[in-house]
Amino acid sequence: MPEKVGRRLVAVARKLSVFIYHMLKRRERYNYFNPATYVRKFKRFHRLAGATPNRLRMATAKSAVVSSSIPFPEKAIQSC
Repeated sequence: MPEKVGRRLVAVARKLSVFIYHMLKRRERYNYFNPATYVRKFKRFHRLAGATPNRLRMATAKSAVVSSSIPFPEKAIQSC
């Protein structure tokens, strides 16, 4: 029984990694990217990291503007 679970787990991991590889290779944006959810999670991440409220407000504003115009949201984090 555990052998079957391991095989299924490896199969799912492989499919996910191939999916991510092709997205990165083609520089495609994730179709279900939601800017509002991204900003909410970005704020939460910065709060957990210990950002001050003023700095958090500035970082969120920058990320909201930048993330809507770039293919990869990671660049929004780097620009802050």
